[in-house]
Amino acid sequence: MFAQLPQKDRFAIYILGVLALFGVTFVGGQRLRRPAPIVFESPSPSGAVPVVIAPAKELVVDVAGAVKKPGVVHLPSGSRVEDAIKAVGGSSEKADLSQINQAAALNDGVQVYVRFKDDSLNKGEVASPYRGGEVAKKPSSRAEKKAPSGKVSLNSASSADLQSLPGVGPATAEKILTYRKEHGQFRSIDELLAVKGIGDKKLEKMRPFLKL
Repeated sequence: MFAQLPQKDRFAIYILGVLALFGVTFVGGQRLRRPAPIVFESPSPSGAVPVVIAPAKELVVDVAGAVKKPGVVHLPSGSRVEDAIKAVGGSSEKADLSQINQAAALNDGVQVYVRFKDDSLNKGEVASPYRGGEVAKKPSSRAEKKAPSGKVSLNSASSADLQSLPGVGPATAEKILTYRKEHGQFRSIDELLAVKGIGDKKLEKMRPFLKL
């Protein structure tokens, strides 16, 4: 029957067939390239329930204190205090890393504060590697410390006595006691300059409250 049609009609039918075949092939290819949505099956009798997987959350953390490049850093979710310190170039030579837990997990919007060796904790204060939400300031225990009621003797003072002096924390007090043990009694207040960590400015703050 097809052979009995005029040549012009047969050619038209042939063209329509080719176009129909091309259309089917194109649509099929599009469906093959389009990935089907992933559906996690629910154990409940109600059937399949689509589950939305949230993308990894970015943590924005402010790093301050005794670090090389203090500032705000962006870290992946699950980062630790150690990661935040590394992100700012690491801790400085004046840092006392023993006062913080570097393995502590980070929360978004906190400030990691790396304490200096001369920082001292107030009575009842717990050393925390970071503070949530609020803008944290460098501990001001030295600035807010009450001046000694009398002068502190360099040659008989205990660690607690020395820590009552302005600018002196546990680390500095220990260095003074170690120096006194190794070199004997101080012969002058200026000899404190031989103790590592005590410079002219710190000594001038301490001088009014010292005696031999």
